[in-house]
Amino acid sequence: MEKSHRNILIVLLALLAVVFAFNRWAFRETGPFEISLFLAPVSANEQAANEVFTLLEIEWQDYYAPLLVETAYSPFATTNRRDRIIRILDAGTGQNFGNDHVKWQRWLWNAPENLHDDYAEFKALLYEQIDPSFREYFHKQRAKTIRLDEVVWSGIPRDGVPPITQPKHLENPAPDFLPDEELVIGLELNGKARAYPRRMLEYHELVQDSLGGDPIVGTLCGFSGCAAFYNASVNNVAYEFGNSGFHYRANKLLYDKSTKSLWQALSGLPVIGPMAGGATKLQPLPIVTTTWKTWRELHPNTSLLSPDTGFQIDYSKPTPFSEYAQTDELVYQVPKTDDRLKNKQEVLAVRAMPADARQLAIARELLLANRVYHGESGGNPYVVLTDESGASRVYESGEVKFESFDGRSATDSAGKAWKLTETALTGPDNAKLRRYPAHRAYWFAWQAAYPDTDLVK
Repeated sequence: MEKSHRNILIVLLALLAVVFAFNRWAFRETGPFEISLFLAPVSANEQAANEVFTLLEIEWQDYYAPLLVETAYSPFATTNRRDRIIRILDAGTGQNFGNDHVKWQRWLWNAPENLHDDYAEFKALLYEQIDPSFREYFHKQRAKTIRLDEVVWSGIPRDGVPPITQPKHLENPAPDFLPDEELVIGLELNGKARAYPRRMLEYHELVQDSLGGDPIVGTLCGFSGCAAFYNASVNNVAYEFGNSGFHYRANKLLYDKSTKSLWQALSGLPVIGPMAGGATKLQPLPIVTTTWKTWRELHPNTSLLSPDTGFQIDYSKPTPFSEYAQTDELVYQVPKTDDRLKNKQEVLAVRAMPADARQLAIARELLLANRVYHGESGGNPYVVLTDESGASRVYESGEVKFESFDGRSATDSAGKAWKLTETALTGPDNAKLRRYPAHRAYWFAWQAAYPDTDLVK
């Protein structure tokens, strides 16, 4: 009787192998048939899930790993199914990470990219169950410049974190409208100055605005510690952006509303979709993180982002990012971390230096201890001036050597004063040293985006 049962089992397994082989052939002939198999483990059909589990156990392919890791930790996977997927992963890959999502992700992302030809379709099929608009990001015909398996869902639908798209401004805010030490992101464009309370940006992560007649977009990703502002117009086309609901290397991805391309907030580059892979790039704007008191003193005619946003939010309360900033733990992972600095130690990321200059990050602790700091990147000398509020601005320095800085002007080695502005240092005979865009970021996130960055600490 036992022998009869074994024979029956052998026949059934053989039939399953034939079915699996047919599925693989059918995929080659008709398209995404095979890829749909990987949704069965998270479907409501228990029988279909079990059949697919058996198929996967019979014939392992290395490109199953990214599919199964993403499936296992999707919101649709039950605990029992996740456990079975992990057992299949352990057996197929030879790894033994158990139910440790972080280890699976880092192992995948540090291995050579090995994705199923229709991995994008799989991602579309999986996430459109959460938000049908997610399909617009992922389908096979869309260009990409990053690994799709590193694009991670953040747990919310598109624009689930509501961007500010029709901001109001206080043109003559009372000095005590905000506490003096409240952090703001300040910028000046075409002679117009504006302050954006950082806490408000943490709640919305994106503001679409205009300043000095130019369209701008401001982003803040609390997970990467990065606030950056860009000119939203590229080649005379003004783009409107939203919060995509996805992250890449712990940094939020934006989407533009015309092409549904995904853009990396930290770099201003389109990375998935019709805009990816070309010369298109958002131009970073010089910004500074400072206190409301310091910004107001430098720019008495500044406007201020109004808290009248149309959302019922008490902007005086701290956001969850306040607690996140106090630990070195990560919510969204990166392939590798670099222990030259702690994960969330802040750096000043310098942007838009000459093309031959390498990406540059300067530890803020160094700048706080050296209010005037001279350096060089790719043969391009620069100076960083840091005021008492901790606000740092980066300027080209040429052959000028600065000795001191009082928050409003810098004095060079010849005793001549150079006035600080948001666009340049203005010196004797109206000489100008232009300012480079720069912004704060957590070290781990900047290094993940630019692994070959220079670090000054």
